[in-house]
Amino acid sequence: MSANGDTGIRPGTASLVIENTIVANGDRVAGEGVACGTGCRVHGNTVRANTDTGLDFSLDGAYTDNNITANTLLPVSGGTPRGGNFCDGTGVVAAACP
Repeated sequence: MSANGDTGIRPGTASLVIENTIVANGDRVAGEGVACGTGCRVHGNTVRANTDTGLDFSLDGAYTDNNITANTLLPVSGGTPRGGNFCDGTGVVAAACP
């Protein structure tokens, strides 16, 4: 998903988001790469240059083996890292991307 005016992917409860390229979503105000519902799992994605947060988890969720770079606000908000993630850009916290 790329160049949407809002969020790139907005999966519901207990969804799996796997092996996508999610780039340049949002307008000048907001636009997450992936905005996950409760229990969402995100695996093997490239999440880059989104206007807001790369991965945004509403409650519990997990993410593994993602490449999360150059998102405007943060690479990740919420969720539990399960390893193999790479983060780079604004707001990177090492604990979010082991």
